[in-house]
Amino acid sequence: PMPCYIYYPLMPDHIKQQIDCQRAHLSPIDFYVSVMSNVFSGVLNSFAGRQVNLRLPDYRVPVEANFFLPESVFKNPDNPDCGLSGARLLAQGGELGSRMLAVCGDILSELKRRGYTNFAPMLPNVAFPELDALPVVDYLATRGITPQEYTFVCMDEVPTLGMVDRFGNAIYYKQLANMGIKHISYGGNDTATALLKIARDQTPIYALELANSPVMLALLMQKAENARKYGMAIGSCGFASEPMLEMMIQAGFDSVGLPGGLSYVEGKRLLARLEAKYA
Repeated sequence: PMPCYIYYPLMPDHIKQQIDCQRAHLSPIDFYVSVMSNVFSGVLNSFAGRQVNLRLPDYRVPVEANFFLPESVFKNPDNPDCGLSGARLLAQGGELGSRMLAVCGDILSELKRRGYTNFAPMLPNVAFPELDALPVVDYLATRGITPQEYTFVCMDEVPTLGMVDRFGNAIYYKQLANMGIKHISYGGNDTATALLKIARDQTPIYALELANSPVMLALLMQKAENARKYGMAIGSCGFASEPMLEMMIQAGFDSVGLPGGLSYVEGKRLLARLEAKYA
């Protein structure tokens, strides 16, 4: 629903009328499904023929969460959902988690009904694959969204053994591959959190302490190696500084997040220069 709140004042009158009509006649959840299906359809049309990763909901976005349950409910310590986020919420949560997972199925099923084949469901923040990811993958299969037909993406963004330890990372990626995950979205912010041992809000991905770090390069190379070993592509989540971007390309990442503030053309030139350096 975010586009409705952010862009509503700028929309043409006939679009506003359509949104107002939907809001008046649909339940909040049906309105959410309708709006998000239309927003995603526009993106999928724009990138026809290319993979578009659609991150499944995470209740840490308050505007999103309030479409499912009042904040006072899902932040109640006695609620099974309290303290859960990402795929763990969808897989193991109570009322909020189960509602949000059902809505994920509603949206993806609607996109499939409309004939889109280029969307890739992205599972947010998977700490333990069999606990967090597998129940979500199994549920989506009951809605006709399977890893055999669509590319499933997993966010490797939680500081665990799977993030910073070679042996743990190999097991983590093997488990994801066994359940049909084809693409890893790797979080540099959480790596900084784990390696520098400071709070996440103090560790943007461009942290100077990690730039040109041999430890960071070794970690990125290990992840790219494990992803290839188990037949998965690997990309980065979030903006990267140029040194971090260079290390990802050197490590063999398949896709990357560009540094903030660059235009598309500037980003393409930067990538071309770094790719040529490590060709």
